[in-house]
Amino acid sequence: MKKTYSQYYRVLTCVFLLFFLSTESGCSSNGHLCEEEVDLARGLIFFEQRCHIEGDPLLFIDFPTYRFNQETKTLVSFVNIFGEGETKIDPFSVNLVFGDGVGLSGTAGSGVSSGLRAVDDFPFTTSHRCLLVKALQKDGSIVVKRYAETLRFFDFFSFPNPILPLSFVLRPGEEKTFSATKNIKTQGKLLRFTLTVRLRNHFVERTSYLNGSWSD
Repeated sequence: MKKTYSQYYRVLTCVFLLFFLSTESGCSSNGHLCEEEVDLARGLIFFEQRCHIEGDPLLFIDFPTYRFNQETKTLVSFVNIFGEGETKIDPFSVNLVFGDGVGLSGTAGSGVSSGLRAVDDFPFTTSHRCLLVKALQKDGSIVVKRYAETLRFFDFFSFPNPILPLSFVLRPGEEKTFSATKNIKTQGKLLRFTLTVRLRNHFVERTSYLNGSWSD
């Protein structure tokens, strides 16, 4: 009987350890699972910060300068940013490309303003002073923290920064979304604005950073 209980205990222990390791090795956020294992010799990290504003009043901004295809894992620049030279981004010499964009919709206006830049030094501050990116880790994870308390856009919109104040890690394949609302009274009307900040970490093959056009 003692031997049976001992064997039973060992089986339960093994099952528990397997369950624990499987849950700890998983990596997801908001339902997005991690991508394949990162090899920085083969690819690099594309970190994207997208801010979207919806509400009044009407405002028009520029067209986007790049497009990322989630299915094919390709990043296409519409301004021929990829290549060699001082004003270019060489995907074979950097480990992180930062993309940022601001979009307007509804009665806030329309359009998307966006851009890409290579990052060689850490820490660095993202556009609109949203984030402090503290480090890029060997597994492709990035360590970030909220930077400014207030975010300003186009010298017109200002919002409290909705990103959590504590440092956190964003792994390849993960996406996090934060939002804030603000009411502004002007000309006797109460206008409501909503800001959404979406952060994404993508691992992209170095050969998948391409120059192209919007119609490609």
